Order: sequence, then C-alpha cells, then structure tokens
Amino acid sequence: MKAEKINKYIEYGTTKLKVLYKEKRFKSEGYTIKYMLEKNDSDSLIVVLSGIPRQGLKARYNYGRTLSKIKANKLFILDDFGYDQRGAWYLGKNKDFKIKEATHKLIKKVKKDLNIENTIYCGSSKGGYNALMFGLEDKGSTIIAGGPQYYLGERLTNGVYPTYTLPYIMGENYNDEDIQVLNDLLPNIVKKSKENDCKIFLHYSDQEYMYDTHVRYLVKDLHDNEINFVEDVHKYKKHAEIAYHFPKFLVKSLNKILS
Repeated sequence: MKAEKINKYIEYGTTKLKVLYKEKRFKSEGYTIKYMLEKNDSDSLIVVLSGIPRQGLKARYNYGRTLSKIKANKLFILDDFGYDQRGAWYLGKNKDFKIKEATHKLIKKVKKDLNIENTIYCGSSKGGYNALMFGLEDKGSTIIAGGPQYYLGERLTNGVYPTYTLPYIMGENYNDEDIQVLNDLLPNIVKKSKENDCKIFLHYSDQEYMYDTHVRYLVKDLHDNEINFVEDVHKYKKHAEIAYHFPKFLVKSLNKILS
C-alpha cells in the first residue's frame, strides 16, 4: 500500500506539470471544457473522465502517469465545474445538461480528427459513473469503470456532496422529482444500450458501502439487460482505497483490450 500511495503523489505532481503545456480548451453549448490530448500512432482512443477530489481541492486530471506506457491516443477531460470546482458529473448547471452535450461533441470531434476505430472510456468512482454514462451511449465502445455510483440523486443527497453539487446541477430550488431524475439517469442509459454492443470491465469491492447502495444494482441491471461485462471483485473496506487498486486493473484491462 505504501508504494501505491507514493505513486499517487508522483502522479499528482507530474500531472500538474503536464497541465502547464498540454491543457487545451473546447467551447460549446455555453461551456468551456478543459482537456489534454496525447496522440499516438493508433486507431484507439482512451477517454479518461475525472473523479471528484476530497473537499477543499479542485478537480484534477486522473491516471496520466498510470497510462504513460499505454500506446494509444488518450483524451483526458476535466470536470472542474460546480460552485466549488470539484465537478458537476459532466452534466450541467440548473438542469440544462449542456456540459454533457459539450463533452459528447469534444469526444466526437477528437474521434473524427484522429480516425478512431476503437474508443475506451475509463474512470473510477465519479469517473466510473461518467465512463458508463458516455461509453454506453457510444456504440461498440469499451468501458473500464471502478466503484461507480449508480443512483446519482441518492449519492448527492447522502451527506457527502449536497452543499454545493446538487444545487449547481439541478438548481437551488431542486425537489424530490429532480433527485429522481438523477437517480434514473444512468439506469435509463443502461436499459437503452442493450443493442449498442458495448463491453464493460467493472472493478469494485463488495465490502465497502458503495457496493450495497449502488454497484450491486448496476450489476443486476447489466445482467438483466444482457450487457457484456466482466468483474474484478476485491475486499477492501473503504471506498477511497479504490485509488490504490483500480490503476492496476485499468492497465491490465487496457493491455488486454489493445493487444
């Protein structure tokens, strides 16, 4: 575990340096999306969605160093929206869901510019949720997700993020119907994506709270809708420990997919 912690801090430092000369901006739908694109001689694109940092920190790019030896094009997309800049789940402000549309357009543009044949979406926790959200709507894509939320409304009202995030996404006067809209968002995408021929690599622990409240329902819906997925099940107790376990699974899965 000590080595994983050291690697995490190294990744944070190297990513901050990389941002200084690689970060670009894409304007669409009234929003400016920050991203980094690393090109390779490949017809594959890895889209990396950012997670949410602990309170007091702004959102940052994830898994740059982890993926440094992977020979594919990489698109790192930052979600630093929200009143505290920790992220808005790539959705939008005041129910407009325009950040989602703008992000879709960015991905589509990069795929067209690079003649991409194979798209892989990845992320953990919040990033895992968004990897599923974008990936399942992209026919034939592959998704590598770690410990994702599934019912977003529940996640944003359980005492972890409600102060800033939910009022930003759904408006200051959000109500129970708005919370239900967010709860239904990803399940509805899952149910509509049965014919999209996507494959999911899903990492999670069945011993941490995210499993009982979210992941087990995701697994059931994937089964019920006959969506192709493989599981990597661990036994760690704290959700935060995903940062030490998911990177290995991510690299292993990418090597298998790209080989």
